[in-house]
Amino acid sequence: MKTDAAALPALYDSLAERMGDPANFAPLTPISFLSRTADVHPEHESLVGGSVKPDNAATLFGQPDIDGGLIGGAALDADAFLAICRSAG
Repeated sequence: MKTDAAALPALYDSLAERMGDPANFAPLTPISFLSRTADVHPEHESLVGGSVKPDNAATLFGQPDIDGGLIGGAALDADAFLAICRSAG
């Protein structure tokens, strides 16, 4: 089924009315998405894609529930890779 992009807001409004809980349609950041997922499905671990970079490594590794990261293109740059490693402790 193909949906016209202009019809999407109306579709979401309709779903919100039927579900009766507008909180189900709140925009989520990556971290709030993980938090909400953990609340809804605590029996499952989450794996989220995205690269760790020197400018976000300390923030990511500083989160209590993040146990590791994927280093993509930064692994090809020795200085960037070392900066990420240093951020990990």
